[in-house]
Amino acid sequence: MAVSSTKYFEARRMSVRYDRVKAIADVSIGFDAGQIISLIGANGAGKSTSLRAITGLASLTEGEIWFDDQRIDKIPAAKRVAMGIAMVPEGRRVFPLMSIRDNLLMGAYTRRDNAVKRDLERILDRFPRLRERFKQQAGTLSGGEQEMLVIGRALMSKPRLLLLDEPSLGLAPLVVRDIARLILEINRDEGTTIVLVEQNSRMALRISQYAYVLENGHIGLEGASQDLLNDEKVKQLYLGG
Repeated sequence: MAVSSTKYFEARRMSVRYDRVKAIADVSIGFDAGQIISLIGANGAGKSTSLRAITGLASLTEGEIWFDDQRIDKIPAAKRVAMGIAMVPEGRRVFPLMSIRDNLLMGAYTRRDNAVKRDLERILDRFPRLRERFKQQAGTLSGGEQEMLVIGRALMSKPRLLLLDEPSLGLAPLVVRDIARLILEINRDEGTTIVLVEQNSRMALRISQYAYVLENGHIGLEGASQDLLNDEKVKQLYLGG
């Protein structure tokens, strides 16, 4: 009989196949509540697949996933959202013809409490640009504004674990700094545990406490983020030398 995890979150020897191709193999990650964890690596290394496995959008072929002392790898994706796991997918997938308001409210579809309106106001206080454009169609927003919208939409589900897949992708450097500051604020103000997948490895390592480096579907290296920032292999492969 399996024993429960000793950490807030623990993925044990996760493997995922797409047809005959093994996207990730024996990937194990774990962390405590309140941390920011980063997953870095080259394109195709398995970072996004790892997030999809955690959310239930990709089924494990091997391994286990534990969240807050409960095994969840057999639980449907929608129920994982209700448990407090939310993901912001790569590519800023807004509902382009819907208003900012309706996009945000879509994030609360699993909730059955009476605090949705209050939390909507809190999100708009955090993202004043979204308040200014509240009735505007989401598809008319800039890339940075759309990223704020999808993060706000995820926060409307009141997540305890927030997974961010490439939030800085395609954004200007000034906007990337805003996104990094926002991630730190959400972690500090809400106490939300965050897993950050990023091609911008330097940014990810600077704002996280612990990091995993994925290489060809495996964990190639892991450690305190500050240590990896100073690691010669990481510098050469992911930080531009």
